[in-house]
Amino acid sequence: MRPETVLYFAYGPDISSRWMRHVLSSVRPTMRGWLGQHRIYFHKLGTDGSGKCDAFFTGNDKDNILGLLYEIAPGDKDMLAKTGEFANGYAEKAVSIITDEGKKVDAFTYCATNIETALKPFHWYKGHVLIGAREFDFPGEYTSRFLSVESIDDPDSSRESRELAIQGIGQSRQLGRL
Repeated sequence: MRPETVLYFAYGPDISSRWMRHVLSSVRPTMRGWLGQHRIYFHKLGTDGSGKCDAFFTGNDKDNILGLLYEIAPGDKDMLAKTGEFANGYAEKAVSIITDEGKKVDAFTYCATNIETALKPFHWYKGHVLIGAREFDFPGEYTSRFLSVESIDDPDSSRESRELAIQGIGQSRQLGRL
């Protein structure tokens, strides 16, 4: 780890380096890692009314989230906390991550505080998650968990276009209506 940086554990759309650099240009992806006793759900109430990712604590040793560790400058940590969804309905949480190499590292992440179990993510949101998982070679059996999540159309076509542009995609059809 570079001096004067902190580790951030990304597990949702922020796995994607394009998405993350859209938010903070100074971030640097470092390695994959696992958060134990947590499971991903798309049950965080987004400001747009759709489902967003949550690292939900289950206490079950069989539940593990694969994510990506980013190095972030300490000053940018505050900026991240004020960005979009992170500023609404998430709380920062200190976590211990086990890297692919088996090393334990301390990081921070965000967990949902505003949960509604019936929510569904927009196609573009789920697309960010899948693009990031593929970018960092997440195993197919892990990525298939996201494929099985039902997603919905975003009624705001301009928001959808902005989000797809982050990944260089013109239409959500190019995501295969994941």
